[in-house]
Amino acid sequence: MDGQSESGDESEPQEPGTGGQSESHQENVLQKPELPGASEQAGGKQSRDSYVRLNASRLQMQLNTGTKLLQIVECDTGDRVREWSSNHPKVVYVDPYTGELRALRTGKAKITLTMVSGARASCVVQVQRGVVKTTALSVPKMTIKLKVGESHLLSVVRTPLTANDKMTFTSSDKKIVSVNKNGKIKAKKKGTAKITIRTAGGRKLVVKIKVKK
Repeated sequence: MDGQSESGDESEPQEPGTGGQSESHQENVLQKPELPGASEQAGGKQSRDSYVRLNASRLQMQLNTGTKLLQIVECDTGDRVREWSSNHPKVVYVDPYTGELRALRTGKAKITLTMVSGARASCVVQVQRGVVKTTALSVPKMTIKLKVGESHLLSVVRTPLTANDKMTFTSSDKKIVSVNKNGKIKAKKKGTAKITIRTAGGRKLVVKIKVKK
């Protein structure tokens, strides 16, 4: 996960409109959004009596990928996004309205969010060639109860937010609970089984599934 220098590699960066594959499809028309939500806390900067915080102060990204996961945690009621900006747009391009990031060249860039009130928050993004390894896994519940025939999609949270190493799901007893490659489980018959979540980087989490009729 070692970062590259700020100067980046020698290759020409991709144009912001076409650079890299994104975790979600890019929109043809970019519109100024209302305040996006988020779930984790990170530092921000206050401007007079206004404030804003992002869900991360540092992120890693793999070269030629994109993400919309950098989001606002907290801000003044009624405040709105003025713009997102990057101090090195040839390394990390950020859509000024949506905050979507695209990693165009290895190196480091500082992403700054400015609100209409003047409040600011920033995040340093390190772009690397290799995948971003998961350092931790978590789920809302370690034990899930289902009835026969019910399905449930496991909601797995990775740290860092941009981790993209391969993740797999396996069931200890497929006759009781099955699970697909996306983490969707289905209760087949009464009993207890364990779903093991593994990442290519070596992280593991086990969730217990209890099935009743």
